[in-house]
Amino acid sequence: MTLATAAPAVARNPATDNPAWTYVQARAAAMSGQHRRSAELLAALAEMNANDTTINRKALAEAISAGNMELALRLARRIPLAKLPVDGRMLLIADELKRGRSDLAIGLLSGPLDEGSLSFFLPLLTAWNSAERRDLPGALAMLEKIPSTALLGPFRDENIAFILLKFRRSAEAEPYALKAIGSAGPREARLRLALADGFLAAGDRKRALAMVREMGTETGVARRRIEAGKRTGAATDESAKAYAELLLGMAVDLNRLDNRSLPLSMVQVARYADPRNAAGAVLLALLLE
Repeated sequence: MTLATAAPAVARNPATDNPAWTYVQARAAAMSGQHRRSAELLAALAEMNANDTTINRKALAEAISAGNMELALRLARRIPLAKLPVDGRMLLIADELKRGRSDLAIGLLSGPLDEGSLSFFLPLLTAWNSAERRDLPGALAMLEKIPSTALLGPFRDENIAFILLKFRRSAEAEPYALKAIGSAGPREARLRLALADGFLAAGDRKRALAMVREMGTETGVARRRIEAGKRTGAATDESAKAYAELLLGMAVDLNRLDNRSLPLSMVQVARYADPRNAAGAVLLALLLE
């Protein structure tokens, strides 16, 4: 006797039963902080309304907030670039940087954007693109042009230091490292450890130890690794890491405002760009309190 083979089950889209109720559930989930659930429900609606930019944008925002980057990337690529929100474009930039395609990432900075411009990222990404092509003079020239009062101003000296360290120019990097530490504020401990790791990578243990000499006991494990001459991996040595650190620094500043949606998105994108940056998990926990 021949048994009939059962047809494979086809996944049912829950939004087809009652789209209006699905939307209400999604909004309620978002308001209660259940961003992953909200993103899944809105994505189900988006599947039914592929040309509805509003629904797709809402689903994208919730997916990024939830850290569901696989879903977020799928949604972001469905939305026309001119209609893509800031957090969606930041995510696409992070994805290109992770793939080593900084030219494409830089290209995403230009073009129309409803919610403002991302062109302020241009000097940083262009400088790291030059560094990764072994063009040290071009990288330094791009960073030196950044005014101290610009959005990137507080990050200029540390990136000059890190790029010099990438080229093992530790003596030249030291004054920029010290200037960056002096203006780092709450980022000082993390920056000291990252710079110490960079000096170790450049083969300069003496200057690496100088970076951590005045640190307190709260960073004991990482400091002891540096003192033992062991790298921590915290140094900024590629575009994706530089981009992630910038997003985290900006998220700290923006978090002082009442609206936490953009800082949360920036932290999640930073964590995607550089999963090893421990500060991302710490900031995420603070934002979700």
